Amino acid sequence: MHFETFSTLIEPERIPAARTVYRELIKQGEINPDVLATRLHERGLLSDAGFSRYHADSTIELTVVRNLERPSAEVAEATTPHSSSDTENTLPYVDGISPTGGFGISTASSEAEPLRYDLLGRLSAGAMGEIQIAKDRDLRRKVAYKQLLTGIEEIPGLPQRFLLEAQVMAQLDHPNVVPVYTLERVANNRFAYAMKLVRGQTLAELIQDARDCIREHRPLPPELSRETLLEHFLKVCDAMAYAHAKQVLHRDLKPANIMVGQFREVYVMDWGLARVSTAADFVEEENAPEPMSFGVEDPTASRTRLGQALGTPPYMSPEQAHGDNASLDARSDIYALGLILYELLALRRALQGKTADEILEIARRGEKKPLQAPAPRLEIPDELQAIVAKATAPTRYDRYQTVTKLADDIRHFLNNEPISALPDTPVRKALRWIGRHRQAVLLIFMGL
Repeated sequence: MHFETFSTLIEPERIPAARTVYRELIKQGEINPDVLATRLHERGLLSDAGFSRYHADSTIELTVVRNLERPSAEVAEATTPHSSSDTENTLPYVDGISPTGGFGISTASSEAEPLRYDLLGRLSAGAMGEIQIAKDRDLRRKVAYKQLLTGIEEIPGLPQRFLLEAQVMAQLDHPNVVPVYTLERVANNRFAYAMKLVRGQTLAELIQDARDCIREHRPLPPELSRETLLEHFLKVCDAMAYAHAKQVLHRDLKPANIMVGQFREVYVMDWGLARVSTAADFVEEENAPEPMSFGVEDPTASRTRLGQALGTPPYMSPEQAHGDNASLDARSDIYALGLILYELLALRRALQGKTADEILEIARRGEKKPLQAPAPRLEIPDELQAIVAKATAPTRYDRYQTVTKLADDIRHFLNNEPISALPDTPVRKALRWIGRHRQAVLLIFMGL
């Protein structure tokens, strides 16, 4: 815990007294920054506004899995960005409550059943776990209940990734990140967590529906129009801009990991490969096992892979495909977003091949199929082509540097405004003016 974390939140004249409180807590062996914030607030050294700002700006906290064989002994170490690097805070879990009063992992009393949920049936299976529909016995609501697949906890690092996914999702408090309700440890010390049950379709399914309409020469319904799909995409960008502000990379963005609900609510799912920059070495990726793929056998290589190159080959940036995990930053997620945008416009993937290894090699080279309209009536404007080209530039320095910049260009396009990815010309300015003043242009034409 470093006092400097609070120095910008406290009025200068109160800093000496606040530092005294800080030293008192250190002498007591207290290294929790949240406790310091509470103590300073109680003594009037941290204002209500500063107290609120501290909790609003808090970074992602993670738990290191130490030993899954002793559920009631020392099994985890809470690691926070505020804690000093030379101090360990080991939390033994007894009856689901940590002795510090901090977070604890609820432990089911039964060997097979969750603590508070009735399992109703399997919904789907992913890279590390399966999802079942469950019902909360107390609140009477249905949830999605995800737990590690049986036996997978033996693979080094996977229990840690599963726990990291639950904690990252729970702390990314954003309308477009699916909420997590509870975390439990069930039979055989496997982790499980309950989250919002999203009723709807994945973005991949919507793209397939649009593709079917084109193939069958049917008009696209409003829910599959390009404008609607772009609105969904912008919500994904909003979620990723928030995640990046929290120093979290997703690293497995793809249409199959984006859910669209019945009322056009959009959620970014499956954060199992997320990387928190403030805890970059949390999972030792350099010593990852040989590449493994999880999911249904798929010749188009849409499955998540674990190994040196983490992610899904058709949506990897060149640096991600090369396995440069330590150097990845927000621009790698931006590349994946550009590939998703490509797919929304062309209704087909940008990276195509017969095998996962073939697609992985294409991804390393930063190559893509030419962006072409899926049908004559769905011509892709130059502005959108320029946005895709910039987002998927092989060199990361040539891409959008933030997700916000990418989203801004799309919003400018939808509002018939100039975009940064394409230099403006007199002709383009004139066409935009005509687009914004259609009635006036019509009156002028009729007058002439």
